[in-house]
Amino acid sequence: MRKDNFLEIIHGAYELNSQIISLIRIMILWALYDVAPDGVTARQLKGALQAHEGSLYSNLDALEEMGYIHSQMTRFESKEIKMYTITKSGLDEWKKMSKWFQLITQCNEEEQ
Repeated sequence: MRKDNFLEIIHGAYELNSQIISLIRIMILWALYDVAPDGVTARQLKGALQAHEGSLYSNLDALEEMGYIHSQMTRFESKEIKMYTITKSGLDEWKKMSKWFQLITQCNEEEQ
């Protein structure tokens, strides 16, 4: 790895919100950005991410408190369900993380 790449990765890491760097939070943002931009239920996320319910809900709550996702109750087949969507802040943070991951991947590919 070249020194300038290493420094760019380190500086890029400082621009990320360290509270979001957990596998489940990254997967939630990715799912809301890439797979379900129109919204998804916790049940759908639980199945897709194979997450434990307690862990999923605590991370959804944390992401919502940070302003990265938004939840809204909606009616579906006479039931009220909570739908989750990514916010503008969440989208911006996802793009920063994605760019950072790509830089790490490029550095790894250059070494091989």
